[in-house]
Amino acid sequence: MRRRELLTLGAGVAGVLALPATRAKADGRMVLYVSARDCHYCREWEQYHRETFVQGLSKNGIGWRELEVTTLHDVKRDSDWPAEIKWVRDANPAMKGTPWFFVINGRTIEKAIFGTVRWQTAIAPLAV
Repeated sequence: MRRRELLTLGAGVAGVLALPATRAKADGRMVLYVSARDCHYCREWEQYHRETFVQGLSKNGIGWRELEVTTLHDVKRDSDWPAEIKWVRDANPAMKGTPWFFVINGRTIEKAIFGTVRWQTAIAPLAV
């Protein structure tokens, strides 16, 4: 094959590979943020990053949902979790502390990230 044919073929393959990301947005991709009333790191993140991050997610067609639990010492307390998202908690048996960021696509957890440091590298790029 000649170079031009290879470039055309490569562009076609890249277009096909991009389809799942487009489909993910249409299926209801979202970020679930779990904080706690007594979490200093959560309040700091909310003050300095939440607004811009949520706007970026919205621009990219990604939803946002927040859940504030009673205490970071019992993040899995049953009464703090709405029935429709308890499956997220149940899928993460070692879940402790806050903040947590979950990238969810339908009923699949794509990423489960604990802490604001890991948020910067693993989650924040979704809002760029």
